[in-house]
Parts: sequence; C-alpha cells; structure tokens
Amino acid sequence: LVPEIGVLTGAASIASVYKLASAWGQGGTNLRTSSRSIGIDVGRHAALRNAAELSGASADAMSGTLDDLSKQKWRILGGFDPAGAAQFQALGISMEELKKLSPEQIFQRIAEKIRGIKDPAAQAIAAIDLLGENGKSLIPIFQQSAKAFEDNVKAGQRHSTFTKDMADAADRLRKA
Repeated sequence: LVPEIGVLTGAASIASVYKLASAWGQGGTNLRTSSRSIGIDVGRHAALRNAAELSGASADAMSGTLDDLSKQKWRILGGFDPAGAAQFQALGISMEELKKLSPEQIFQRIAEKIRGIKDPAAQAIAAIDLLGENGKSLIPIFQQSAKAFEDNVKAGQRHSTFTKDMADAADRLRKA
C-alpha cells in the first residue's frame, strides 16, 4: 500500500509542478505580448502593474489603460480621433507633445490632472471619462500623491517577477 501511495503522491506532485510551470509560462507570454503592443519594457510594465496593486488598484486595469492610451495615441496622431485630440488638448497635451510621450507618460499626465480634483465623486467621473471602465479600477492611484505612487512603482520594480529575458524564457517554456 505504501508504494502505491508514493506513486500517487509523486504523480500528483509532478502534475502540480507542470501546472505551476504552465501558468508561469502563460503569464510571462501574456506580459511580453501586452508590453510589446503598448511599447513598454516588460520589466517596467511589470513594475507598473505591481505598483497599481500596491496602491490598492487593479494590475489588469493598469495594463488595459496603458494599452488603450497607446491605441488612442495612434488614432489621434493618425487623424482618426478628433474628439480624443480635443480631449488631450484640454488636458494640456499638444499634438507635438503627444508624439513624444509614451503611454506611461500620458497616464502620468492624466493622473496629475485627476489628482488635482478634490471632490472624490468628480475624481471618479473624470477617471471614467478619461480612461473608460479601467479608470474606475485605478481610482486608488489618483487618491494618493504622485510621490506615493512613484514609491510604489520603485517597490514594484524591486519586487518585479518578470524581466524581458524571463518573459522570453516563460514563452519558450509555454511552447515546450
């Protein structure tokens, strides 16, 4: 009976390790893919996701917002989103400046404007109007100071579990 239990326990352990490795591989692949589509370094993207969670916000909403801002920038600069262009100009971001800003920098500018709103209800409305549904999940970031969020980004960088090399390795493991 003991050998049979040992075999079953060993098989269960191997299955668990495989499942864990597969999940890690898929997570790394997803992070690498979304980082590429946003145009951001994998490590920086992971740090921003971590910072969002440290702030009490959603990591997925942070990724979604950066992706949306990247797409919106492309649409505005391509002339496909005049309303978005007007919205950015109202935020004090010119089209020349928009060309030079990364999605993270655009997010920081928007966050600065939302932090300047003192009424929490108005802050929530602005977050949703400017960032869509993801904005609602990022409200905790806007309710803290820029320095507090930057401290969370630094902590997120220190404790980041993914670098570009690790994301590439995770993708190779997923494909194996």
